Amino acid sequence: SDEKNMWLRAAHPNRARYREVMTQAREAVMHESWPTASERLRQATALEPDLPDAHFLLAYSERQRQKWQECAREFQRVTQLDADFNPQAAFGDARELELFAGLGAGACLAFGGFVDESVAHYRQTLARRPVVGQERVELRWFLGDSLHALGRLDEAIREYQRGLEQVRLERLPAHLMLNFALAVALDRDGQTAKAWDALEIALASDASEGLTSSVFAQHVLFLPSADVD
Repeated sequence: SDEKNMWLRAAHPNRARYREVMTQAREAVMHESWPTASERLRQATALEPDLPDAHFLLAYSERQRQKWQECAREFQRVTQLDADFNPQAAFGDARELELFAGLGAGACLAFGGFVDESVAHYRQTLARRPVVGQERVELRWFLGDSLHALGRLDEAIREYQRGLEQVRLERLPAHLMLNFALAVALDRDGQTAKAWDALEIALASDASEGLTSSVFAQHVLFLPSADVD
């Protein structure tokens, strides 16, 4: 009714402008115009700071720009506002955003310096979302790397092994990076023979020339290369 709309406008005077800015922001995201998207989304969060949608999209946009701390900060704001935020409910069938809510947000937390929080995030995602296949393997890998960066080697090794077991059970393609991460963790844990076994498997699974050397250059996610050399 007109009276209801009047009260809604009075309670949320910025809502109409917020929707307009969000439309512009989503168009920028669709065209991968990340600086423009981030600018519009910051405007949206200023207009309606307690709505999680804009904070989530801003975290996603900052992830594309590799602005890790900004991404982490915005994602943490999302979880503060709505611990059960569902990007599919908010934005429709957007697979990239759904993947970001699991894998990408945890990477932002880790690269942004919130590694303990990334561990909690990955564990919650594995417990709460019915993820299977390659996505579950990736979550195990990223969780293992977060634990690895914290020096919790026994836990990291367990997660890497769980990921590789998932690969075996579901007959997924060989996972070079996961085998390599396991080799590094085993070596750091003093399990040299097992580390060599994992490394040999990684080398055997390298089907593209030059890939192994690039993996060695990357080391392990979230772990300073000086800790691996």
